[in-house]
Amino acid sequence: MHFFDRASRVMERAIAEDTDIFTDYVGDAGQVTPDAGEQLRISRQFSDERWSRHRTVTSLDWSPEFPELLLASYDGNAEAPHEPEGVALVWNIKYKKTSPEYVFHCQSPVMAACFTPFHPNLVIGGTYSGQVVLWDIRSGRRTPAQRTPLSATGHTHPVYCVHVVGTANAHSLATISTDGRACFWSLEMLSAPQDSVELQHHQSRSVAATCFSFVAGEYSSACILIVPKFNMLKINKTISTTISVKYQI
Repeated sequence: MHFFDRASRVMERAIAEDTDIFTDYVGDAGQVTPDAGEQLRISRQFSDERWSRHRTVTSLDWSPEFPELLLASYDGNAEAPHEPEGVALVWNIKYKKTSPEYVFHCQSPVMAACFTPFHPNLVIGGTYSGQVVLWDIRSGRRTPAQRTPLSATGHTHPVYCVHVVGTANAHSLATISTDGRACFWSLEMLSAPQDSVELQHHQSRSVAATCFSFVAGEYSSACILIVPKFNMLKINKTISTTISVKYQI
C-alpha cells in the first residue's frame, strides 16, 4: 500500500513537471530554498473541489523541513453536511500539480494547524470543539493518530492557536483557547496536559486569548497573548499563573 501511495505521487508530479519529481517528504533531507531577492507576485491559487470548496481558511503554516510545503486548515462546509467538519491540506508550491500533497480531516472545524519543527512527519490541529488532534504523515491515514480528550483537563472552548516550543531535546506543544487556559502537552501522549496556566485579569476575569507567540529565547518564562478588549498581554509562566504585564497597542 505504501508503494502505490508513493508511486502515485511521483507519477502525478511527472505528468505536470520536467524537473526532479522524486522528492520524498517523509524523509529527513529538505530541499534547497529558492533564490532570495525575487519580486513578490501572485503565482498560483490552491483549491480542491471536494476538500476546500465553500470552506474558510483558518490558518497557514510553512514546513520547517520542506520550504515548498504549505499547511492550510479549514472550517466546515455547510453545503456538504456528510463531509468531515474539519480539514487540513498540505499544498506543494514547487510542482504544478493541482491536488494537495496530503489531506487530513477530523470531526470538528480546524481553527489552527501547524507543522512540528522537530518531527516533520507530524501535523497538529486545534479544533472548534476544544480537542487538539495530531496527524502522522507516515501512517497513510487521513484521520488523527492522537487526540486530546473532551474533558475539563484540557480545553473546553475552541483552540485558536497551536505552537511547538522548546528545543530538539526538550519541547512541548503549547495551545491557547477562549476558555481562558493555556495548556502544554507532550507529543508522545495527548491524554492530559503536562501543565496548564489559568489566564486571569486582576485575579478575577478569565482571559479569552485568540493568538499567542513565545518571546525568542524565553520559552520557559514569557509569552505574548492577543486578547480582545485587552489588546496585547504578557504572562510570566515561571513566576505566576496570572497575567503580569499589560501592553496597549
